[in-house]
Amino acid sequence: MRCDCGEQLDEALRLISLPPSSSSPGRGAVIYLRQEGRGIGLLSKIRAYNLQDMGHDTVQANLLLGHGADERRYDIAAAILQDLGLGEEGEAMGGDHDATRMGIELLTNNPDKVKSLEAEGIKVVKRRAMIPRSWQHLHQQPVAMKADEEQRMQVDEPGAVLSVHGATLIGGGGAAYGVDLEKYLRTKVERMGHMLDLPIPSSSST
Repeated sequence: MRCDCGEQLDEALRLISLPPSSSSPGRGAVIYLRQEGRGIGLLSKIRAYNLQDMGHDTVQANLLLGHGADERRYDIAAAILQDLGLGEEGEAMGGDHDATRMGIELLTNNPDKVKSLEAEGIKVVKRRAMIPRSWQHLHQQPVAMKADEEQRMQVDEPGAVLSVHGATLIGGGGAAYGVDLEKYLRTKVERMGHMLDLPIPSSSST
């Protein structure tokens, strides 16, 4: 497993499906943009994977191919949100003066995504972090883990999937885990400024 894209989509759908509460609006929208490889395209992304197999991280691979670390744009996403009547303050569609468009909660770890949408006129009232499920487990048990939990975390296959009961809406639950994925997630935090707390390494557990 090389990225957490599928897991993030799965978690976004789960969060959107939750009933209304103090912590959930009970509704939402998933906007899909064809920007594979952070905007460099599918073919270049495959080439980037080859460079990652040689030891480069995801940012270095893009740069070596002559691309930026992240070439995505969000003007089309902003236009879709505006067309749906989302993310803008003011009178609601249909002339209802009692209803207003109050902005959006954005599911992302990427500060550039927030800034780009705001630059396009989208009001982001809250950012909700998308914590990798394998990291959620580590954040919950940062110091010590029970023996059965340690066994549960043992992964022999590089792209193995950890089962997390009830964690997902689709496919019965699962947390992606692997050496390549771990390196990718840490690179996004350390080199691209994604807003996530790195988990405490397992070697420091006592």
